[in-house]
Amino acid sequence: MLFNNKFSDSTKISLTGAIGGPLVIAFLFTILLKKNTKITFALNWTIAVVAHCLLLFIPYEIYTTGWIILLPLVNFFITQTLQVYLKTHLTYSNLTQSKLFLSTIGFILTVATIVVSHNSKLFPAYINHIQFINKTIKLHYPSHIDKEEAMGIANLIYRTGFTEKSDSLDLFLNQNDSCFLIQFAISDTSLLSNPIFITEFKTLELILNNQTETKHPFQVMLTSLFTHQDYPLENHMAPENGVHKRIMSLITRQLNENQSVLYNVSAKEKDIEILIDVISKLKLYFPKSVKIDLLFELINGEYQISFFVNKMNWELEAQRNRLSLFGQYLTQSGIAKPIRIFMLDPSGFQKEVTNSYKLETTN
Repeated sequence: MLFNNKFSDSTKISLTGAIGGPLVIAFLFTILLKKNTKITFALNWTIAVVAHCLLLFIPYEIYTTGWIILLPLVNFFITQTLQVYLKTHLTYSNLTQSKLFLSTIGFILTVATIVVSHNSKLFPAYINHIQFINKTIKLHYPSHIDKEEAMGIANLIYRTGFTEKSDSLDLFLNQNDSCFLIQFAISDTSLLSNPIFITEFKTLELILNNQTETKHPFQVMLTSLFTHQDYPLENHMAPENGVHKRIMSLITRQLNENQSVLYNVSAKEKDIEILIDVISKLKLYFPKSVKIDLLFELINGEYQISFFVNKMNWELEAQRNRLSLFGQYLTQSGIAKPIRIFMLDPSGFQKEVTNSYKLETTN
């Protein structure tokens, strides 16, 4: 026998439900209830089927950490609680079926459902993953992508600040001959009609493409978590090529109420800190009361720094000298990469101030 005869009928039923799962629990109470109306029958089995289907959505971490072992205890508690609550409406003499048979069938159905859930990943080929600092976000990638390359891309995404905005997110990285493809799994496709939601992903794509650290450009897509349908971003509105699109592809760091540095994701953090420190020291060049937006981009191994200057002031010698001295000061402060200074008109035209500056080294 499955259960010792010393156990009460109530305990035997609870143990059967614990092993069999929600469908067996529903069957047990369908038999045990003295008065089983159509409403109670429908409610009983609806709850059971929904509870069983929820097994498909148990997070993988529940399996890997061993917490899945608590599932029978939960079933036992539910069955025992229902018996206590419905005690006057139950008759145990109605249950003549083998409890061992019921437990076995229910256990097989539960295990089969969990196995299906565990193996039906959104992208089965993406066997590797990288965990972000935010533990609810992972970057999945297939075996043909090198781990170091995937780590580099994960680092680029992290530096954009995008992962700090999300509570839970799965990213899937792949590569073809022309680009790196990043797919974001979303559960609510109604958000696709929200332009603000789409703009965030389009901005991420622009930021990732405004760098030269990877051998391919990036394409960002959204993928339905349930239907696996892909939704490209190409058809959504984005700025035309020009200064507005360029600004959209940069990350903003606000220095004070009036001043900010806009940099691309390739810019090194230590160089950004040097730039900010120099700006804070050059109070005559950058008084806090004057609005200044500075573009700081690392492109092909050199920094391009662009100041917004009205085109009619481009030929002012004092203006050019001030920007030229700023470039020299940055190299003397420790930025080792070549620096080129540009004046940028709000309309998008730009002009280089001088030749690039390089940090002199001595043997």
